[in-house]
Amino acid sequence: MIDERLKIEITYCTAWGYLPMAAWMATEFWAEFKERLAITLTPALEGTLEVYIGGEKILDRKGEGGDYPEMRRIREIRKYIRGILVDS
Repeated sequence: MIDERLKIEITYCTAWGYLPMAAWMATEFWAEFKERLAITLTPALEGTLEVYIGGEKILDRKGEGGDYPEMRRIREIRKYIRGILVDS
C-alpha cells in the first residue's frame, strides 16, 4: 500500500524551547485534516522553527522577521494544506 498522506515536517529548536510551539502547530493541522497528514516533528538547533509541506518550506520564523507564528499565520497554512488536499 502506498502512503498517500500529505507529508508535513515541523523543525524546531530544542535549545530555545520551541517544542510546545511545534506541537501546537501539529495539533492545529491534525485537528482539521487528521489521517490525511503525516506530521513529523524534527528537533534542530540555532532558533529554527520551520514548516515544510511536501518538502517545500512554508514557514520560517527567522525568515519572517523572527516573530512567533500567530493563529492568523496558522490559518493561512491550513488554507494552503486544504488547497493541496482538494486538488489531489
